[in-house]
Order: sequence, then structure tokens, then C-alpha cells
Amino acid sequence: MEYINLIFGTFALAFGFYTLYLRLNGKILSSEKLIKMKELMGNSTGNIVHIVAYTIVPLTAGVALLSAAFMAK
Repeated sequence: MEYINLIFGTFALAFGFYTLYLRLNGKILSSEKLIKMKELMGNSTGNIVHIVAYTIVPLTAGVALLSAAFMAK
């Protein structure tokens, strides 16, 4: 087992689930980064970029890192 992948994968999953939780409960709407993205890119595009960058990518990276950690010899 590769412990560095296990650690980074766990943190990435935790961050992804935390931002997903905030988004589902409507608490992410006051995020400064989201507000800036909406100002720069527009409402729809800013939301999409924020979802991808702060939720989907960390969840995907977390799953990939954890699978690499558990499949390592």
C-alpha cells in the first residue's frame, strides 16, 4: 500500500464531499471564489467551473488515488 496516495486521496475525497455538502445545503453561495467566478464568467459558467474545479475534480482524484493506494503491491 502506498501511504502517500492514501493520505492525498483521503484529503481529496474529504474536500470534494465537503464542497458538495456546502453546495447542496446552499452555504456555498457566499463563497468569495464563487462570487468572483460568477463576476468574471457569468452566472452559469461560473457555477459550472466552480462545480468542476472544487467538487468533481477532487472526488475523481480522490477515487483514483485511493484505488492506486490499495492496488499497489
